[in-house]
Amino acid sequence: MDRRNKDVLKAIDPTNPVVTETPTPPKGEEAVCRAGTTDNFIFPDGAKGLTTVCEPNKRTIERMVWDENGKDSDGISGWFVKKTFANPFYRDAPVGPPCLWRSEAEVVTNPQPADYDGKEKQLEPPHNPPVCREFCGWLNSWKYTDCEVVVDILGPNPEAEKKQIVIEHRCVKQSERYLCSDGLVKNDELCREGIEYVSPPSDIPQVVYAGTLDLNLMSDPNSTGCVGQGCRCGPKVTGKDAQTGTPSCRFTPRATFLHFVFDLQSLNEALGEDGEEDEEEESDEDVPPIVILPTPVVEEKPEATQRPKISFFRTYQASFAREQVTTDNKTREGPKDVNRGG
Repeated sequence: MDRRNKDVLKAIDPTNPVVTETPTPPKGEEAVCRAGTTDNFIFPDGAKGLTTVCEPNKRTIERMVWDENGKDSDGISGWFVKKTFANPFYRDAPVGPPCLWRSEAEVVTNPQPADYDGKEKQLEPPHNPPVCREFCGWLNSWKYTDCEVVVDILGPNPEAEKKQIVIEHRCVKQSERYLCSDGLVKNDELCREGIEYVSPPSDIPQVVYAGTLDLNLMSDPNSTGCVGQGCRCGPKVTGKDAQTGTPSCRFTPRATFLHFVFDLQSLNEALGEDGEEDEEEESDEDVPPIVILPTPVVEEKPEATQRPKISFFRTYQASFAREQVTTDNKTREGPKDVNRGG
């Protein structure tokens, strides 16, 4: 086993010589369970489990949501405003296993706090892998509607005749987002132990072709699988781990949207300072109009944050052994290893 785990187990219970992750003996099981919640415990690479970015013991969550009547920092209409939704409520240990918690009300998109506040129940055991996979699916059913693609709308500049300015932001594509992670809903095969879903990086260049757009926007779910060290993050993340996400926690990237932004300087230069064609350049030939297309930019949502992926279920194979314990052997010369019998 990893020597660091050996030290953790000894620190928890110095009188117990169990030195590997094991379900037996009972005293060793208690030590291992407690070790799994400490910052220094190292999960084996073969560990598999499930994680969530939904916070326990919370009934509401705030999100920045697109509103056609909202205004950006420049006062331009159409932007994101803060709204409050119901949060998927569950309690973590020691109150009860997370996997057994559910809301009594049916989960709908854009869940309102009044419809869910205090209306949850704890399922009867068993607390097993199928129940935890179902809990993962339940967490991923919590979603809200938001804007995925925003386009700038141009209009005349009242302070500069014949010039163009942005007069409105308009949402041209609405999509569902996961409520806890703020990721776009794009994948349904998420609740499988040992398969860690990783969102593509948000700085991948966006490509427009044949009128379609290849989107690589952040799309982490509320709950997904984990592997190895990714399964060891607990609900209380402090110190270095909270800042860097290592070694205990994986973090979601910040939520993004696609923003089509006009290059106003190039547009106005193309139109000319007075917005009229030069008479000397006129000809009988048909001249196609100048078209300045907006540039797609991957932009972070206002007040976007990163959230730790909290492990609520994990499993791995392990063995146990005791350190060599010697005692005086009165019938033979020298010490005896009591683990090997007489």
